[in-house]
Formats: sequence, C-alpha cells, structure tokens
Amino acid sequence: MTRPVVLHVLPDLALGGGQVVVQRHLAALAGGGFAHEVLHFGGSLEMQPAYDELGLPLHRLPWRGRGAVPALRREVAALVARLGPAVVHTNGTFVDKLLVQEQAWRRRIPHVTTLHGSWPGLPLPLGRPKRVYRALETRLLRRLEAFLDRRTLSAVIAVSEAARRSWLERLRRCGVDEARVRVIESGLPVDRFRPLDGDERARRRAEAGVGPSDPVVLCVSRLHEGKNCAVLPALLAAVRRELPRARLVVVGDGPERDRLAAEAARLGLGEAFAMPGAALDVRDHYRLADLVVFPSRDEGFGLVPFEALACGVPVLSFAIPSLDRLAAATPALRRVDVGDLDAMAAAAVALLRDLQALAGMGASGREAVVAGWSLEASARAWEAVYTSVVQSGGVRPVDGTPAAGAS
Repeated sequence: MTRPVVLHVLPDLALGGGQVVVQRHLAALAGGGFAHEVLHFGGSLEMQPAYDELGLPLHRLPWRGRGAVPALRREVAALVARLGPAVVHTNGTFVDKLLVQEQAWRRRIPHVTTLHGSWPGLPLPLGRPKRVYRALETRLLRRLEAFLDRRTLSAVIAVSEAARRSWLERLRRCGVDEARVRVIESGLPVDRFRPLDGDERARRRAEAGVGPSDPVVLCVSRLHEGKNCAVLPALLAAVRRELPRARLVVVGDGPERDRLAAEAARLGLGEAFAMPGAALDVRDHYRLADLVVFPSRDEGFGLVPFEALACGVPVLSFAIPSLDRLAAATPALRRVDVGDLDAMAAAAVALLRDLQALAGMGASGREAVVAGWSLEASARAWEAVYTSVVQSGGVRPVDGTPAAGAS
C-alpha cells in the first residue's frame, strides 16, 4: 500500500537549527505512516550529506533572483502536481513558504508550518540581503500571505511556548485560529549525543593539548549578528583575568567571523580564542568542553543547550524565555539577565573554578534532557499532526494532547 506523502519545504540546506531539526525528525519518522520528500530552494548545501543519508527524495529548485519568480512558480506547481502530497510542511520563512502555500491553496492540500524562530526574528528568506528582504515586505505580499494562511494553514507547530506567544498576534491578524497552534519542542537523538567515559575524555583532551585543570569553554553557533557572538572575545578576556589558562573554542562560521577574530587579536587572546570553523558533527567538541556558553539574546528554541546537556556539559546562557522549561528541569543550565556580560563572565569563573563539580552537574543535565526531550516523542507528535490534518480534510483545529517531549 502506498503511503501518503508529506512534502517538507526548506529555504536551503544550510547548517542551521531548522534544517537540523527537520533532518533529525525525518530520520525518526522513517517507517511511519507517511512517506517523506524534501524540497529546498537555496544555494547553501552544508547539510546535503546529512539529508542524503536519509535516502529520501530531495528536490532542489534554486532561487535565481526576483526576475525568475514566475518560472519558479511554474516549477513548484509542476513538482507539487507530480508528487501529489497529502500534506505540505513549510518551515516559517517567507517567500519559499508562499511559493508552496499557493499550490496548497489551489490543490486543497493541508498545510502545516513550523515556527522555528520568534516573531519577527526570522532568518532572511533564501539568503537574500536585508535590503531585498525589506523590499519584499510589502503590504501586497503580506496580504497575500494572510490570505493563504487563513485558507491553507491546517496546523502551526511552534518549537517553544515562547515562540508560540511571540507569533499569536501575527497569526490572529492573518485570521489563523489560535486552536491551530500547538507547541512541540524538538526532541534530541540522545543515543548519539552522550558523554565520553572519564578515561577516554582525558585521553582525547591530552591529545588536543588540554591539561586536566585547563578550563575549556565552547560556543557552537552561526556567526551572524542575531546570535550575539560578538561578545565572546570580551567574555573570554574577563574570564582569563581570573583563570589565565581558560580557553574558548567557537565552532561555526558566518559573516561575523572576521570581526570576532579581529577583536580577539585586539584583546591579545592569541591561541586561547580558537575558531576551527563550522562542523556538521559537533559531538566531539561538546565532549571535550567543560562549559558551553550560549550568548543569544533571543531564540525560538535554542538547540545547542540541549545538545550540550545531553553530552553531559553544563550550559551558561542569558535568561531567554525559550529555555524556561529546560532551566526549570535542571540546575546544569545556569542563566543570567539578558545582556549582562559582566554577570555571565562572573558566573563562568565561578563554575570553572571547580571542574570536577562542573562535570557532576553536567550528568544531571543529561538526565533531564533524556527524560523530557525525546526525539521519538516529538516525531510521534509531528506524525499525529499529519494524521489529524489529513483526516479533518484541511483547515481545522488540530485535536489531541501533546506527547511526552511536547507541550
């Protein structure tokens, strides 16, 4: 028997949180009640190998500029007609969502969208510059989006309660009933994100030239303005005034890279401030760290703290609302007031003074993530949404109560 198809729509295959979440859930959904295919529009392909490993049909319709939109619309229409999906699942960005949403409306296909970020802090659609994005934010296009949202959005998945709250007024203005919005926090493959045993960790740290009492701080992030990574050199400089052997490793890439390197050089941080670049698999970076810092001032969810804690590494962050439930679940997530860099540096020093106690704290963090954020549970919640919108035939409230790992 042929399974109904869910067509997942992404702006690109860049190494971003939304793309990671979708890839992991597609892996967990294999063998379920739906078949899954992926459509993306972008030139960024860092996650192509991870998506290839899924063995799913992957369709790429590259963005070729605003002048090519009519041709792209025709290509999207032809693909949707050929696939005949039972559900389209978009991921919150603007133009790529509209292109597929139009076909969902014309063909009466239930449409699910996931809000990975908080309103209005969405990633720029299809990687275009800000000035072009602002030009696209016209009244006409927003009216079109509201028209399509009202008629096609069968269900809205918010990745946190904070994301849901930030979007509600925007969705109401589009005529989307609040009953269509549910929170499903993204689960984690905790069997893959796990700590090393003590001897193996010590051996690997020694091979990397890290002494047993040398504090290693890690930040995993895309290096762009919205992630607030510009504070990292100053943070390390403040920590090293108290702990001169501390070092900071920044795993990620982006337009802020040169700025960070220049500031680290100006502060004389030398090799203590390392930027090895982006990595598709960050698990070994987590496992060798003593503390992960998460400097974002706003996130729809915040994947990095969950990954770090699953690997047994405590996290220090600002008190952003999307991490409220995690902070309530474990003391291994320490938070300071948003924007208070002095408090963050002081907290980092206090934590790093006793690396043994810090490691014990990390173990409790892993227990919390394993208990509360199961990938299997959130994948089941996604599939329940698909089943509900197919059975209801389109734009109706989604029934059912959240599964474990969803709220």
